[in-house]
Amino acid sequence: MRRIPSRLGRWLAIASIGAIWAALLGFALYFAAVYAIYADLRAPDTSHHTAGTGGEYVAGAIYDRFRSPSKSNPDPELIYVPAPGTQRAQAPEYDVAMTIAPEGVRAQPPPAPGDAPGLVVVAGDSFTIGLGVGDDETFSALLQRVYHHRTVNTGVISYGTARELWRLRRLGLLEKASVLVIQFCWNDAEENHEFIVNPSGRFGQRDYSGTWQVVKNPYYPELSYRTTLSAVTGYLRGAIRDQGVGATLRGLWRNRRAALGGPIRARGGRDGEALAADFLRVLGHFPELKGKPVVVLELNDRGASTGFLAALERREVPGIVTVPVSFVQEDFFRFDGHLKQSGHAKVAAELDRVLRELPSR
Repeated sequence: MRRIPSRLGRWLAIASIGAIWAALLGFALYFAAVYAIYADLRAPDTSHHTAGTGGEYVAGAIYDRFRSPSKSNPDPELIYVPAPGTQRAQAPEYDVAMTIAPEGVRAQPPPAPGDAPGLVVVAGDSFTIGLGVGDDETFSALLQRVYHHRTVNTGVISYGTARELWRLRRLGLLEKASVLVIQFCWNDAEENHEFIVNPSGRFGQRDYSGTWQVVKNPYYPELSYRTTLSAVTGYLRGAIRDQGVGATLRGLWRNRRAALGGPIRARGGRDGEALAADFLRVLGHFPELKGKPVVVLELNDRGASTGFLAALERREVPGIVTVPVSFVQEDFFRFDGHLKQSGHAKVAAELDRVLRELPSR
């Protein structure tokens, strides 16, 4: 039997040992990176191990898996509606009580005797309902408590404009409203477009039964190192499967810093002009709004913009007033992306300014 030259054997042994140590080092670095993500999720305000790295982006991407679900009831038209009662809204960055009144709107302190007589109906999604802040800290509640406008907060998590308005019609609030405030978000795009291309002008282009099952039976594990390791591994496995190793690594590099107020693409890839056109067509399905001022603002994660608000403003539609709001990074939860108390206060201040300038008020 021919023996391998001793020099070659030594090199093979060194290479094997080097490969083993490289693998061990890689595993150690990966577990350390996951721990850094876990530490930042556990204490977002004080732990900044992943700040400015792709790990911070991954932490934000898996954050929703550790947020407690909101209680909802099924609805044949709207898929789901908020369930009345007080529930605990809990996530790594907040732990607050969220109260839903019997009529299905978020509870807030009652109006004072000297508040403005007209009713300001506030519609939107999780930014409007105030995910992460208390009942008296949403911008709707502040408009009433601090600025003395009579308001009702009809925000529902993940609703688009079409469902928001359809629900207002059912609640009889379209007729009662003196002014309607609509908060637009990038994920309204798909729903709004489906609504206007549906001949019946209602929901039905898609099978929403799966959506209700997700809302009804969500899985939200407790935040721990083990669950974080599982979530990070699953996220990266899915990204590599869908995009490949190179694209995943490039994405982590590009997203190593979360830019405040950066551009964002709406679902379906529709640009600001298309979003504004769809939005106006949705409004056209609700004649109850004729002659009523409609105040519009756009709120996305960390102040990102789709270009919708600028496009809507360029159209100069009578009766529609756009409200841009300037934020700083500290106005948003670091990973959650929703507004903190300071962000809601800024929105309320800008809306108060606009509402007081309306001719009818």
